[in-house]
Amino acid sequence: MSNVLNGQRIRVQGGANLRFIFEAFFLILLLVLVASIYLWSRLEVVHIGYDISVVKREKRSLEEENKRLRFEVMALRSPQRIERIASGRLGLTYPSGKSIVYYDE
Repeated sequence: MSNVLNGQRIRVQGGANLRFIFEAFFLILLLVLVASIYLWSRLEVVHIGYDISVVKREKRSLEEENKRLRFEVMALRSPQRIERIASGRLGLTYPSGKSIVYYDE
């Protein structure tokens, strides 16, 4: 855009201010975006750390329960317990010599 003033050509630059404002706005927007992404990633790290601690706690609890259940299985399979149930509840006794039958092929 040119204007003539006292015989001189003067150039009015209105576009430079607009360009500066656009570049500043774009730079600010870019900085806000980068800061937002950085903050989001840090929050995700904190959440994942929390999730890991919860899972570790659950793992410890399940390992303790597994150990307790293994001991319970060992106790239930013990020969003394089986013999006590067989004789007490079921009335089973050891066979006498006459009760044993041998079979030959």
